[in-house]
Amino acid sequence: MGKMLLCASAVLVCLGLSGCGTVERADSLGLMRPLRSDIPAYRAPELRKQADKLAQPTFPKEHRATLTLRESLGLALQHNPELQSFAWELRVQEAEILQASLPPNPVLTGMVENFGGHRPLNHFEGAMSTFRLSQLIELGEKRMKRKRLAEENQALSAWDYEAKRLEVITQVARRYIEVLADQQRVALAQETLALTEQMYKIVQDRAATGVVATVQIDKALVRVSDEQIQLHNTQQKLAATRQQLTAMWGNAEPVFTEVTGELENVAKIPEQQRLMQFVLQNPHIARWGAEIARRQAAVAVAESLAVPSVTLGAGLRRFNATDENAFVVEVGVPLKLFDRNQGGRLKARYNLLQAQTQQ
Repeated sequence: MGKMLLCASAVLVCLGLSGCGTVERADSLGLMRPLRSDIPAYRAPELRKQADKLAQPTFPKEHRATLTLRESLGLALQHNPELQSFAWELRVQEAEILQASLPPNPVLTGMVENFGGHRPLNHFEGAMSTFRLSQLIELGEKRMKRKRLAEENQALSAWDYEAKRLEVITQVARRYIEVLADQQRVALAQETLALTEQMYKIVQDRAATGVVATVQIDKALVRVSDEQIQLHNTQQKLAATRQQLTAMWGNAEPVFTEVTGELENVAKIPEQQRLMQFVLQNPHIARWGAEIARRQAAVAVAESLAVPSVTLGAGLRRFNATDENAFVVEVGVPLKLFDRNQGGRLKARYNLLQAQTQQ
């Protein structure tokens, strides 16, 4: 009996596992990166072999002296908390692809009949014991289409990640320029205060010799006080913008002393034709191609659900009354009389039309 059941089990397992493969994450998803593709961004680590361990946070190594724009972008792309959360979404979609590629598990069923009655069926003397192994065979390429839908979901998440990457680059550049401008404002305020203090001393000397009225001393002192207040406000604003910049890579307090750069060097705006090429490469625009492909894959999945799947089963039956064994084979096909996934298919098509309109 054991050998017969083992043979039947092997046949069904082979049927169920045919076509099953592992899913590997592609390093490139075909993304267009027109801006700062030379600076690597954060990539969530793979946790398949250590799923019980949490990802350890990495802390940025910020320079303690001058900081360049490229260094700021590198720190943000590697350590920005929001960008890291988007990177984990890619790993989530990778797991979805793996799950979608797996076939359903076989079902082992044990059943005992005709026992516990009156003679000659009392106790288990006339019982029939059936052990059956069944496997759902998915038709209509359901598993392949589920996997394709999961891959399109990952491609869409990759475009969302790319959009967030460009948003981080833009925010870092703006905050960096603001810090650079505030540094120059502070330097200008310091020079103005020094000139005002010199002027105050000159007015004091001239008032002592009677060249100017003593009331001019008070006016000069007021100007000095105004410039001191202006310098203090400018320094406070610089401290705030420095903190906003360093927050882009997760630091609570800035470590760098200053940023470098020239505000006078302004790049020329490209021609309109060149700008339109950049527009087409913008993730918010380019993602719609992936969105439509995803909804087309959803339509394919919805249509595949209308195809009935087949359940195959095989096993062994034991007749205690005659001390004999026999094989059991079963085939189960659902009758698609009422539910042929009409609503699901219609919804998927409407979603596709909606995405095409939004594009």
